[in-house]
Amino acid sequence: MPRDQALSTPSSTSWGSLVRAQYRPFPELPSAAEGEANSAYHASAGWSKSQLWDHASRGARYFYLRHVARSIQSEESAALAHGTRLHRWLEVGERLFEELVAPPEDTLTETGQVGKKAQQWALENAPGKELVSGKEIKQLRREIEAVMEHRAARKLIEEAVAHEVSVRWEGPDGQLLRCRPDLISQSAWVDLKTTKEADILDSFWKSVVTYGYHAQDAHYQWGMEALGMDPRPLNFVVVSTVWPHQCHVVTLPLDLVSDGRRRLLASLADIRIRMDLDYWMPDQHGEVVELPVPAHIRRMS
Repeated sequence: MPRDQALSTPSSTSWGSLVRAQYRPFPELPSAAEGEANSAYHASAGWSKSQLWDHASRGARYFYLRHVARSIQSEESAALAHGTRLHRWLEVGERLFEELVAPPEDTLTETGQVGKKAQQWALENAPGKELVSGKEIKQLRREIEAVMEHRAARKLIEEAVAHEVSVRWEGPDGQLLRCRPDLISQSAWVDLKTTKEADILDSFWKSVVTYGYHAQDAHYQWGMEALGMDPRPLNFVVVSTVWPHQCHVVTLPLDLVSDGRRRLLASLADIRIRMDLDYWMPDQHGEVVELPVPAHIRRMS
């Protein structure tokens, strides 16, 4: 299906294909559309899970500076860029490697990195392509192989109904909310995650609680409900960036998702009040306060 067209009416009534019948031109809500540019989605109105998690985990002041005043720029890193490329593969398949180019080894820096010499080579020999190291291309190939060798992950990908669907709806208190599942299959909404954890089932939970993936699960289920779908657990396809590149498809415990939902609701309530008051400083700002110290540390003194 052309990516610049609205979702068409499905030929079946399966759970996963219901989203295809839910498209309504924005701003009529709820809406679901495939083909919106990633930059346009992220610049649009409506609170995403990532924004709400910034409030929940970093506080109101950071939330204001990052997402209201927009004086803090988006974070960038090699790991985030790598994850973006793997997400691109999920959307376009092998075409990803037509969009990438690795420079000759003699143009790399002494540490094997892409530097000015490699950039100049790409400008002259591969204009319009994204420049990455040959090492990263090999890593992407290994990670993709790990994903496609995992039976459940492969099934979700092969049964894809749509990719990168922008979903918008009105939250419980009237605030505009949005989410963008990487993939919608016949049976689940899917999010692709990369992790530096070598043993996913042993330690990926650390990333879940740190980055708020349990809140993401709750947020996406709100989106499902808004579209008239039965809420189902988000399926996380998790692949390790560390050799031998484990891959697992996981869902999260219900009590953890419930806690994520509670934190999002608390953030939405606080944001609404602060937007009305236009006050974003931390609680007790300007006062003399006693420093909070954990009880087990105090017992050691």
